Amino acid sequence: MSGSLSKLDLVEVDLGRYEVRRGGSVLRLEKIPMELLILLAEKKDQLVSREEIIARLWGKDVFLDTEQGINTAIRKIRLALRDDPEQPQFLQTVVGKGYRFVGAIALIGNGQKETEQPLVEPPSTSTKSGSYRSWTIAGAIVGIAIAVVVLLVGPRLRNRLSRNPGIRSIVVLPLGNLSGDPAQEYFADGMTDALITDLAQIRTLRVISRTSADYYKGLHRSLPEIAKELNVDAVVEGTVSRSGNRVRITAQLIHAPTDRHLWADSYERAVGDVLALQGEIALDIAREVSATLTPREQLRLSHSRPVTSESQEAYFRGRYLLDLRNNGNLDKASEYFQQAIEKDPNFAAAYAGLSDCYLFLVAWEHVSADAVRTRAKAAITKALEIDSGSSEAHTSLAYYKLTYERWDPSDIETEFKRALELNSNNSDAHKYYSFYLMQAGRFEEATTEAMRALDIDPFAPHLSASAGHVFYEARQYDVAIKAWQRAMEHDPSLYWWHDCVASAYAHRGMYDEAVSEELELLEAMYREKTHFHWEQGRKVAALFKKGYLISGYPGYLRAKLGSDYAKLMKCGSACWTFYERAAIYAQLGEKDNAFEALTNAVQKQDGDLVELLVDPDLETLHSDPRFEELAHRCRAECGIARPF
Repeated sequence: MSGSLSKLDLVEVDLGRYEVRRGGSVLRLEKIPMELLILLAEKKDQLVSREEIIARLWGKDVFLDTEQGINTAIRKIRLALRDDPEQPQFLQTVVGKGYRFVGAIALIGNGQKETEQPLVEPPSTSTKSGSYRSWTIAGAIVGIAIAVVVLLVGPRLRNRLSRNPGIRSIVVLPLGNLSGDPAQEYFADGMTDALITDLAQIRTLRVISRTSADYYKGLHRSLPEIAKELNVDAVVEGTVSRSGNRVRITAQLIHAPTDRHLWADSYERAVGDVLALQGEIALDIAREVSATLTPREQLRLSHSRPVTSESQEAYFRGRYLLDLRNNGNLDKASEYFQQAIEKDPNFAAAYAGLSDCYLFLVAWEHVSADAVRTRAKAAITKALEIDSGSSEAHTSLAYYKLTYERWDPSDIETEFKRALELNSNNSDAHKYYSFYLMQAGRFEEATTEAMRALDIDPFAPHLSASAGHVFYEARQYDVAIKAWQRAMEHDPSLYWWHDCVASAYAHRGMYDEAVSEELELLEAMYREKTHFHWEQGRKVAALFKKGYLISGYPGYLRAKLGSDYAKLMKCGSACWTFYERAAIYAQLGEKDNAFEALTNAVQKQDGDLVELLVDPDLETLHSDPRFEELAHRCRAECGIARPF
């Protein structure tokens, strides 16, 4: 190259700051394109093969679509440099071979030697004095240029660094539906969920789950208020508009405590490309908050598999209903996931959603485990076969094993850890891992995981309820009571937790409060018209009060086990499981009756036996030699519920 080079033609790759500049302006470039640009700069004017790029960026044995990854990275480098691929100034394609960087570029920092061509080339002369004068002039010009750059660009760089004030946690508020069609609300919700899911894969960010983000839907709260309530540094908000087969998304990033805008952009794609688009938005946000991405996170966000629009819509509808959990929508959710799979048999997320439906049906709707167990395992297996890197699928598998296949506890824990390694913001994984740790008697770790789940999704009633259960087993009764009360405040349909609050009060010796909670449960059952009419409920309440007035708390417990209660409830001996009867007998001090009930529970393989060794209601039985013998029997005979 001859003649002078414009400063605007120089590309600077600052390894110390890990950023690219052109003409003093900082360019936006993600990790993979950045690493590729560094490689091309190191090999300036040399052909770099695609094989060499793959080995450098991903490793030789990677099982990913690296060809597409290279194409995407090259495209992003050209966009950043504004380089025309037809008439390249910087990046030259050698068809079928590789790429060559032909422009002026400098590697700066980390002890690297600069490789740019000089801004002013020295004139050709044979005299030493002329050469000296020329270099002196050139040096002066360069010095002046550097001073100008420092004066002009320095404030800009300082502004860029100051505009990201340490963002480590974030919430994506529900994206607004601008389609004008209320029936499209599920689509906006689905887009919100997809963006949260993508951001949640970034380990260096704490990302609030959708349940808690949805709490603010329609509420007129200031962003600083929301940030304070959720304990986050930044908020993402935006809109979704859909017209025919096109979708337009706007998004903006706001430093919540100061209500200061940090970044905004808009995107438009075909409907079938929106899941990949969410990965692109997530990458842009990660770059703006200076989040550190691992190569796996970078690849997963930039290589989303395309999904048919019909399958995607069915998936969004299924996920929307699944998130309602206990509101009788699980059957409908499973139907939508089935539709998504029919439209796209290789849609891993739909299989994971379907497996969750089956598992939740047992927990929430009291469906027979035998009716859905095989279907749940098949859906999980298929999801992992398609996408072994799905945190949701690994969570489903771990929960399935925890519920049905407890022969190898270490294998269960490995699955939970794998799920959290893939997505540390997976609140369900933290929740079920806390159950595993609780059942193993590792209470300190269990409560930590339960609180981590709530930290991610603080307004999710089911997480408050499950945390209460963990704290109860850990003998932290006051914390358990508060957690259960919070769950019922957020979702009054969870009224059955009054019974658990009553048990916690009883362990605190607060028997008046315990019985009051049971009476509140009866009132809620009547109010919801789920079990009996008011006259029946009134008689049950009178029975409990009479037992308590005559014999105190033991009298109340005996009333629950008595024949009068069974007649009023029309449940006979099925009012309580054998395990539940054993817990009541143990609290009454009737050990013989308690062990008889537990023996029957083992024969029936009662699901509650998973907590046999840690349940405080059975603690009075631990010193009896029969308890250890029963625990051994349970380990030997219970294939479904096997304590550790």
